[in-house]
Amino acid sequence: MVEINQMDIVGTLEHDGAFSNLLRAIRDAGLEETLKGAGPFTVFAPEDTAFESAPAGAMRWIMDDTTRLRQVLTHHVVKDRLMAKDLKTERPLRAVDGSDLQIRPLGAHTRVGEATIVRPDIVAKNGVIHAIDRVVIEPQLMAQRQK
Repeated sequence: MVEINQMDIVGTLEHDGAFSNLLRAIRDAGLEETLKGAGPFTVFAPEDTAFESAPAGAMRWIMDDTTRLRQVLTHHVVKDRLMAKDLKTERPLRAVDGSDLQIRPLGAHTRVGEATIVRPDIVAKNGVIHAIDRVVIEPQLMAQRQK
């Protein structure tokens, strides 16, 4: 059996078992090979329950368009290996999509945009995964849906 820390981000997500919706989205968006690459990456990974609790119409609108889906997914990725201890200060992080992802420590929890990290520091050979409880969708993207 392969050690979790010897698997890449995608393999680690598969092994964990709580990210089937995210994995499907990663594959649909054509990002699988990127997340298997050298990195290092920090992935704020919505668990399956996060996808299930997201507004259905909004998620369908995002999932039906590869460009929007890539934008949402790359908003969850930072090109660096940031462990939970590195996320203890309120600050923006530059996501792969070029936008800022706001980090806000709140007591024992850390917020990433509107999501909360529920399982930190899932280590992969090319980065780290922090499981989150919501899909983080930029307000500007949702404003496009309203038009």
